[in-house]
Amino acid sequence: MEEIKTKYGNHADFITVYIAEAHAKDEWTLGDSFNAEFDQMWDVMLPTSMEERIKLANEWVKWANPTMPYYVDLMNDNARLAYGAWPERLAIVECGQVMYYGKQGPQGYDPDEVEDWLSNRFPKPQL
Repeated sequence: MEEIKTKYGNHADFITVYIAEAHAKDEWTLGDSFNAEFDQMWDVMLPTSMEERIKLANEWVKWANPTMPYYVDLMNDNARLAYGAWPERLAIVECGQVMYYGKQGPQGYDPDEVEDWLSNRFPKPQL
């Protein structure tokens, strides 16, 4: 998504909403072998407060170092529920209307579809 943001950032705002910890050890852990690669960094419990969720989101952002802003879903999961975004989903919203609604990830997470939509919506000017 970072590459697509670089190409279309002058036409669209790109954001990420941190909805929940996808692989919390008290829900659906990735297991010791994966977490061992990261010194158990992501071996975390599911947050039970907004403060805990924000702390985890901030740790993720610090680690991933994205250029787009991150927002954090509320504890009632209103963004996750509104967009059916578990565990992840891409969407394009224009003037308050969902214009592109990708399939649920991770299998349906397809940045190429987003780029196709953006290239049709914002064609390159004729020289």
